[in-house]
Amino acid sequence: MGPVMFVFDVSDTEPLPDAPPLPPEVVSPFEVRGGIVGRELDWTIENAKRDGVRVSLRNAGSQSAGEIGSATNNAFLEVVVHLAPKRESIKVPLRYELLLNRDHSSEAQFATLVHEVSAPLLRTSGHAKRAMVARSKGFASSNTRI
Repeated sequence: MGPVMFVFDVSDTEPLPDAPPLPPEVVSPFEVRGGIVGRELDWTIENAKRDGVRVSLRNAGSQSAGEIGSATNNAFLEVVVHLAPKRESIKVPLRYELLLNRDHSSEAQFATLVHEVSAPLLRTSGHAKRAMVARSKGFASSNTRI
């Protein structure tokens, strides 16, 4: 092997005649093996705004599920705090940009979202971490210690 190695995304290739099918783990490495996500994906995307996370979809081939990074501008996200009797929202500073692969199933996107959002949560310390966990009702019990 020389100093250059060519690598192809399997989604950009075509099989030769009589080639055996590729294993599912190669064709769809991020696919979830069980469970069904209903509205939980939409709700979690909306809830991520409370922590300054904007979630966007992109085309990324079959070998990338998503990524999160620090926001590079001073934008704000609109977070709905009340729907009735009158819609009310607040502005939250944008802290992170999270990109999800639009070609993946809702279940794979949900798993990626939870995985990517956990990275900055685990790096955060002190008061900010307690506040993030307190807002994540259902993900931590009231007696969880951080």
